[in-house]
Amino acid sequence: EFRRVLFRSTLILVVLSAFMVWGAMSGNFADDLETMMSKPWGVVAVADVYAGLLLVALWIGYRERRPLVIGAWVVALSIIGNVASCIYVLIAYKQSQGDARLFWTGR
Repeated sequence: EFRRVLFRSTLILVVLSAFMVWGAMSGNFADDLETMMSKPWGVVAVADVYAGLLLVALWIGYRERRPLVIGAWVVALSIIGNVASCIYVLIAYKQSQGDARLFWTGR
């Protein structure tokens, strides 16, 4: 079952990274964000993304023991979003060696 986590996280990481490269090469972040935030569903989409990132940040805060590590991951989440989430899931998976409890709690 955890192999599926590895495969899916890797796939999502690759797809999100490709979208980020495409967006960086073809759009203007500030202008596009302004356009999105002028639409109700744009606001909903951004709020949804940040709620998910907050959820991942809370999991990282629970799982990790060192404040600097937690802080670094929160910064990464703030900058590259769910690409950082996928990387963290892959690292947690590798550390857990398939043990679900270790994956979720880090202990």
